Amino acid sequence: MTKAATNTVTPAGLSPARKTTNLLMGGLIVLATAVVVAPLILIFAYLLKEGVSALNADFFTKVPAPEGEKGGGLLNAILGSLEMLAMASVIGVTVGVAGGIFLSEYPRHPLMPTIRMLSDVLAGIPAIVMGLVAYGLMVLTMGRFSGLAGALALGFLMIPIVVRTTEEVLKLVPMTVREAGGRSGPAQVAGDHENRAARRRRGHHHRRDAGARPRRRGKPRRCCSRPSAITSSTWTPPNP
Repeated sequence: MTKAATNTVTPAGLSPARKTTNLLMGGLIVLATAVVVAPLILIFAYLLKEGVSALNADFFTKVPAPEGEKGGGLLNAILGSLEMLAMASVIGVTVGVAGGIFLSEYPRHPLMPTIRMLSDVLAGIPAIVMGLVAYGLMVLTMGRFSGLAGALALGFLMIPIVVRTTEEVLKLVPMTVREAGGRSGPAQVAGDHENRAARRRRGHHHRRDAGARPRRRGKPRRCCSRPSAITSSTWTPPNP
């Protein structure tokens, strides 16, 4: 125990050489961090300095000015992005919500493994590959660029995210809420409620049948064949 205590080195007991090495390595780490982070900070500061002054009403309400003229805005880019997002939502949200409901409500369906595999594959495909697929399907076919091609690529990217989100949200719905919804008329919920009620009835009958004692065939057992502890002193055997 004395040897272990002797070998233990505390920060106060470091040698001057080790203190110098520690300070040198710490300074090099700080310097390397500053070299990496400084360009990012400078770029961000430059963008804020040059960009904040250009933010005005014309930036959001006017189209870009011709080359060489001052002023103008990005109204066409903002509206185009919103239109492309709306078209992508029609594709991604519609297919994604339908797929998520299917995976959550029909876990034993034969198509469930295939749909889950497709969703997982789409989630692992990079965005640039989706762009190439949309380029081959839309741009090369139509012979020109369009917002529909971008909406198709964005919709493909949205599908696996919406599928997984919808499935996880539906799993959070309590069973009591599902049973209450079955009373309102949804066929799937009502069918599940009836199936669970039938299973409960079958389980109740099975437990009742298993707990019942089977009847013994043959002669009935005589209840007075042996004396009890109370009447053993006055009991007389029957005459043969």
